[in-house]
This record gives sequence, structure tokens and C-alpha cells, in this order.
Amino acid sequence: MLRLNEKNCVCLASDPQWLEERTKYVSGSDIAALLGLSPWKSREALVAEFHTPKVWKDTQNMWWGREMEGPNMAAYGKLTGLVVTPHAALYARGPIGATTDAVILPDALDGLLEASAGYVATSAATYWAKHHTLLSRCIEVGRTLGRDLPILVEMKKTGERNRKDWANKAPPYYEAQVQAQLFVTELDTAVLVAKVGSADIRAVVVEADTLMHDEMVSESEKFLKEVRGDT
Repeated sequence: MLRLNEKNCVCLASDPQWLEERTKYVSGSDIAALLGLSPWKSREALVAEFHTPKVWKDTQNMWWGREMEGPNMAAYGKLTGLVVTPHAALYARGPIGATTDAVILPDALDGLLEASAGYVATSAATYWAKHHTLLSRCIEVGRTLGRDLPILVEMKKTGERNRKDWANKAPPYYEAQVQAQLFVTELDTAVLVAKVGSADIRAVVVEADTLMHDEMVSESEKFLKEVRGDT
């Protein structure tokens, strides 16, 4: 069974205890609110939410997001020559717990290093060539440092109206979530992939930011102490 980091892996998302386990930590999806980066949720709302019994309720957007994750992963693989392996699991490190979507395993990275960028016959060729170059550089630096590690893949779905948010870098609220995933798995690099509208995919390379990790841990420890009443 795939484990990106054995000591930090809590459980697979398919395990019955997943919903209960994830409430013990500040989740990757809540990190943005804790750091004041979320446009949808404030820190105060996060505190109030912590004291409200968690009830799992599926939504239309969540259903479609899960259904389209596989096809979108496959499309990203075709664009880059990579094999994306689904890996939904909860990892925890200190006060932070984050769930991963998928991963590109080290053996699959050779496909990117040896292949030319996909999409070469379309108007998006330049965009994907730049993505290909940046990701290749991250892989080569890691191998030079003796860290031939998997690369995380986080999948998102967004409307055409949000295209500008993905022009050159990841939206801050999503980058915070990915940084939480990198922290708990102790990996160096992730790719945040967004299906934009009906006919496009954007992909942003996110490298581990240790300064941001320190801030996440500090704020998460303060938050849990506050909501739990620890002394």
C-alpha cells in the first residue's frame, strides 16, 4: 500500500475513521482561513465552526469534483507525459493534518525528463513548455540533492470567470492548502492542477516554503490551544 511518509500517514481516505481523525488537526483546507488568506472564511468563523458538531454533507460541487478528478488527472498526464497515481490519504505532522489527492512517483518522472511537452500542436504549446521546463528543473535539483521524491498533485475545478486567478501562480488560498500537504508529507514539490471552464487546464508548480510552514505550525498551535482551552 502506497505511503508517501510512513511515520506521518494517519489513514487512507477510504478508511472508516478518516472523518473522525481529520477533526483532530487543523486541516489543509482551513490553513488559508487561519492565515487570513481565505476569501470565504475568517479565523473567527473557523473558531465557531470548531465548536459545532461536524456533519458530513455532500454537495453538488463536491460530487462533480470527485467525478471529474480522474479524467482531469488523465488529461494532465497526457499534457506532460507523466503518470498521475491517485492517492487519497490523511497525513499529520504536529497540529496540521492534510489530505492528498494524487502523486507522481519518482519512476514516472523520467517520462517528463525524456519527453517533449504535450499539447505541442495547439495554441497552448508555449504555456505547457514553460510548465514542463519548471517542473523538470525542480526534479533535477531534487535529484542533485539526493532527494528523488514523489511530486504531489492537487486537483481543483473552477469556472471560466476565475481564469485570471490562475494566470501566473496559484491563488493564495489554494497555495496554503498545498503547502500544508507538503509539510505533512515532508515532500519538496507539488503541482496544483485546475480544470478551468469546459476546455482548459492550468497547472502551477509549488515548492515547499519552510518559512510559511513555520507560520502555519505556530498559528495552528495557537488556534488549537484557544479552541480546546489548553493551558
